[in-house]
Amino acid sequence: MGFLRALYPKVHVSLHAGELAPGLVPPEALCCHIRLAVEQAHTDRIGHGVDVMYEDRPYELLQDMAAKHVLVEINLHQR
Repeated sequence: MGFLRALYPKVHVSLHAGELAPGLVPPEALCCHIRLAVEQAHTDRIGHGVDVMYEDRPYELLQDMAAKHVLVEINLHQR
């Protein structure tokens, strides 16, 4: 994605990332899906970013996403 993004910088990119939850995969597998979408694929929008708090350094990632104006679609639910 990063390669294609460099070739077509004006095309908007929307990726589904962060859809996993504890119990579906081992905890270490929740570390970096959203981060990779933001840092390597340079996405403009994240769909389903519900596991963002399981990312490595989540607050730093959220600040980076805010600075880059990355839109996050997230379904809120009450427990």
